[in-house]
Formats: sequence, C-alpha cells, structure tokens
Amino acid sequence: MRMLNLRRLFPWCLALGRGLLGPVLVLCQASGWSGPALASMVVVGLVSDIFDGALARRWKTDTDALRLTDSMTDIIFYLGAGYAFALECPDLWDIYRPVVGAMIALEALRFIADLARFRRPSSYHAFLSKLAGLLISLGVVAALTADEGPDILLAVAGALLTVGLGVGILSQLEGLLMTFILPRWRRDVRSLAAALRLRRELLTDGEIIPTP
Repeated sequence: MRMLNLRRLFPWCLALGRGLLGPVLVLCQASGWSGPALASMVVVGLVSDIFDGALARRWKTDTDALRLTDSMTDIIFYLGAGYAFALECPDLWDIYRPVVGAMIALEALRFIADLARFRRPSSYHAFLSKLAGLLISLGVVAALTADEGPDILLAVAGALLTVGLGVGILSQLEGLLMTFILPRWRRDVRSLAAALRLRRELLTDGEIIPTP
C-alpha cells in the first residue's frame, strides 16, 4: 500500500515541482545567479517533464487530472525559463523574440479554442510538442552556458533554438487542428493522425457533440 501511494504521488511531485521551477528561475535570474546555475535548473525541469508521464504510465497511475496538471505546469515552467533566457541572453532573445511571440499567441489561441470546445484546456502531449520542448530547452541550456563554455556553444544554441521554435510553431498549429478535429476531450493524443483515427472511432460510436 505504501509503495502504491508513493507511485501515485511521485509523478505529481515531479509535475508540481516543475511548475514551481518557472517562478524560481525568474527569481534566481533577478538575484544574479550565473548562467550555468540557471541552466542546471532548466535541465532539472526537462528531466522531470520526461519522467513524470513515463513513470505514471509505467505504474498505471496516470489520470486525466495528472496529465492536465502536467500540461499546465509545462506552460509555467517554460514561460519562466523563457523569461530568464530573455534577460540573461538579450542578443539571442532579440533574434528569436518575434517567433517566440508568435508561438505564445498560438498557445493563447489554442487555450481559447480548447475552452470553447471542451470547457477545459487540452492535454495532448503530442510528439511534436515534446520534440519542440526538448530542442528549445537544450538550446536555452546551451545559450545560458555559452559565456563560460567553448565558442561553439553559441552556434549550437542558435541551431537548437531555430529548429526547436520552428517545430514549436508546427506543434501549436497541430494542437489547434486536433482541437477542432476531436469531438470529445481526450488526453495523450500523440499526433494529428492519431486525432483523426480517434475522431473516426468516436463518430462511429455516435459521439458527435463534444461534452465537458
């Protein structure tokens, strides 16, 4: 029983801890923490993002509430990491600010569409979204450590951020399409193709009108 309770709680701790890391990153950057120290916090958040869902599925303790919380804490964490990156690496931020702004605008549009269609935010955890998060996080880590590392780190950061933000735009568009395709709220829809298959299955069962 104790092990079962631990398996239920641990993914929640990872997800909620990642959400707390967002504001902590902002405060630590404002307090003058070094780039590598901030980068280490981004790595911790990235690792927690990888393992919370994986462990919950492995232990069969994943629930709608956990996956939705996971999605919301992702947003908080990445906003905090992005804010710290913008202040710590202003030159790179100036380059990528328009793309980041477009991605945030699409995220807001998705949120509105989700609430209008399902009355709650989506929680797809799609492959494109995961890839974008991985590439952007690694790009931020490389940028934050570039001043104290080899010169090539800055070029690596630029490449990772360019590709990651491009994938991020695609993932936001995919998520928006998935929201309009699915007749019901569903979690862990891995791709647009998976959403289309799920739509066909739900419509075959007569589930046409979305419900909360």
